[in-house]
This record gives sequence, structure tokens and C-alpha cells, in this order.
Amino acid sequence: MRCWNNFSLMFSHWPASASGLRAARPPSGPISAAAVAAKASAAAAKASVFLAHDEVTLDPAVAQVDEERCRACGECTEICQFHAPELVATADGGYAAHINASLCKGCGTCASWCPSGAITCHHFTDRQITAQIDAFFAEEAVP
Repeated sequence: MRCWNNFSLMFSHWPASASGLRAARPPSGPISAAAVAAKASAAAAKASVFLAHDEVTLDPAVAQVDEERCRACGECTEICQFHAPELVATADGGYAAHINASLCKGCGTCASWCPSGAITCHHFTDRQITAQIDAFFAEEAVP
């Protein structure tokens, strides 16, 4: 059991999960080879679902940038934990933020930090979020 503890300490600085990655912790005790084989088969089956298709449909909940309103300040690139926004050159020679849809999780952090309001999340508008906050703090609770 000592090697498991050393393993846990050695890799304790790794995040428990990242986009598309999972860092597995060692089991709490010994497991059989049959259990290991079953878990490996299940993981391979999940991966094969994506590999069987030429295209993967992404969640439509992604942020979008209005290039005309974007000031290319870079606030979105600094705040996004998924590294979805990036500054790219525009047709007129300037720069504007661009959201990589495959990295974007639709959390809205970049939209809330954008000082020019150039980033919007179509799945959560400001009006919808305000309505949810108002409903949460309403005096009368709805059963």
C-alpha cells in the first residue's frame, strides 16, 4: 500500500479532471485482473463511439464574438480556463477575439468579463440570467 501513497503524493498537483482528460487515482485496494480488463473494455467502448464517426457534433452552447465590437483587449483569453478564446487577425488588419468551438464549454465567463460586450452566449442571455437570479431571491418560494 505504500507505493499507492507515494503515487498519490507524487501526482497530487495534477487536476482531478481537465477538458477531455481524466487523471485516475489508484484504487483503494487490490483489484482482480478481470475487473481491470472489464474497466479497460468499457473505456475502449466509450472511445470507439467517437472514433466510429467522421464528424462529432458539438454542444451548441458556445460563446460568439461580434468582431466589430471587440477591442482585442485580451481579457477573454486571460480569464478562460478552457483556452477557447484567442486573438486573431481580422480582414481589416486589426485583431479580434475568436472562440474555438471545440474548446468552449459555454460557461459564459468570457462574456461576463468582456468590457465591450462583444462576446455573447446565445444559450444564456443576460435577460435569462437576471430572471433566474430574481426567481431565486423571490420572497415567496414556489413548491
